[in-house]
Amino acid sequence: MNLHSTIRQCRKARHFSQEYIAQELAMSQSTYSRLEHGDWPIDDALLLKIAGLLRVCPNQFYAGNQFVFMAAVHPTPDVAEELR
Repeated sequence: MNLHSTIRQCRKARHFSQEYIAQELAMSQSTYSRLEHGDWPIDDALLLKIAGLLRVCPNQFYAGNQFVFMAAVHPTPDVAEELR
């Protein structure tokens, strides 16, 4: 499985639409679709953005089809205050 199809598989596992990911990446859905089909290049910066949206470590795209999703971390109000 190549990088492009692995990204697609991960997106589907997260139940995210192409439209949602495309909007977050500031691109059209058709461009994002081309990306998933391998017709659009993926540079390191774009790969990091996609990994962040899908909440996976970027190197998991190269590790096969076992994804470990990272939880979104939102500090509680008291912790957020301490961080300021």
